[in-house]
Amino acid sequence: MSRKLILALLILIGLAITGIILADFIGSGAGKRGSNPFYLSLDEYQEVDPALILYREVRQIDLGDLIPAGIDGFDGHLWLAW
Repeated sequence: MSRKLILALLILIGLAITGIILADFIGSGAGKRGSNPFYLSLDEYQEVDPALILYREVRQIDLGDLIPAGIDGFDGHLWLAW
């Protein structure tokens, strides 16, 4: 194929894609859609009842350059996996 034919095909494909996007944007009524059906309100989780908090943080464990892959508590011990 010649360069002119390839260029013409690329331009034609680009215009077709642009036309499809514009038709979808105009036809779907952008800005006129209903509310998001997947919206999750997190307002009820902003404050936690202090009676529900069973533990408090006493100190932070400095792991240095270690990046833990897992953590487990068993028989009164804290186990880290890396």
